[in-house]
Amino acid sequence: MRGKLKSKFVSRKIEDLITLYVPAFIIAFVIIGPIAYMFFTSVISDVDAIEFGKTLQIPSTITFEPYIRVFKIVRLAKALYDTSVYSLLSAISVTLVALIAGYAFSFFRFRGRRISLKFFIFIQLIPGYALLIPMFMYARTLGIYDTYWALLFTFGGFTVSFALWMAFTFFGLTPHELHDSAMIDGCSELQTFVRIFLPLISPGIVAVFVYVFITSWIQFMWPLILTNVNVRAVPVEMTLLWSQTQYLISFNYIMAGGIITLVPPVAVALVFQKWLIKGLTAGAVKG
Repeated sequence: MRGKLKSKFVSRKIEDLITLYVPAFIIAFVIIGPIAYMFFTSVISDVDAIEFGKTLQIPSTITFEPYIRVFKIVRLAKALYDTSVYSLLSAISVTLVALIAGYAFSFFRFRGRRISLKFFIFIQLIPGYALLIPMFMYARTLGIYDTYWALLFTFGGFTVSFALWMAFTFFGLTPHELHDSAMIDGCSELQTFVRIFLPLISPGIVAVFVYVFITSWIQFMWPLILTNVNVRAVPVEMTLLWSQTQYLISFNYIMAGGIITLVPPVAVALVFQKWLIKGLTAGAVKG
C-alpha cells in the first residue's frame, strides 16, 4: 500500500514537472532571454558587443556610456516625452469612451444595438496600412499633421473598438439587478455608472487602460507617416540609430536605446499588475 502511494506521488511529481515547470521554464527563457541579451550588449563596447554576439561570454569591462551617448545620437529624450504624452492621452480618452459606450451597450436596449456591436468588430478587421494615405491627407487638410491630435484620432479610432468590447464584457459580468435596484432607489444613470459599476469593474478599467497605452506606445507606422519634427515617437527614433552610427553598426547603442524604451510600458504593467491580472482573468471562472 505504501509502495503504491509512493509510486503515485512520484508519478504526480513527474507529471507536474512535465506539464507545469518545463513549459514555464521555456516561456521564461523565451521572454527573459532576449531582454538579458539586450542588457548585457548595452553595457559593453562596440568591439565587445560583436564578440559577445558570437560567444555569449560577458566581458570583464562594463560601461554605461551607451546609455548616455544614445541621448546625444538621436532625440530620444524628446521621443520619450512625446510618446508618453500621446500614449497617456490616448489611454485616458479611449478608456473613458469605451467605459461609457460599454455601459450603454450592456444596460440599454435600443434599435441597432446588435448591428453596432458587430460594426465595432468589423473595424478591427480593417488593415491599418490601407488607410495610411487617406489619414495623411486628412491630417494635412485639418491642419493637425505633426501634432498630438493626429495620433490621438488615429490611435483612438483603431483601439476604441477592442477597448469597447473589453468594457462591454466586464460590465456583462456584473449583476444587472444592481442597475434596477439603483434606479428604484432614485439614482441617476450617472450616479449608477460612477458610484456602483465603475468600482466593480476597476480591474477591467486597468486592463483597458494598459492595453491602449501599450498599443499606442509600440506603434511605428502611424507616427512615421503623421509626424515629422514637432512630435517624435520612440519606435521611429530607434530606427534612426541604425543610420546615425555611420559606418559601424553600434549594437550596444541600439540595445541601450531598446532597454530605455522598454522601461515605461514595463513600469506601467508592473504598477497595475495586480488589477491587470484580475481584469484579464475576469469571467474565467463562473460561480
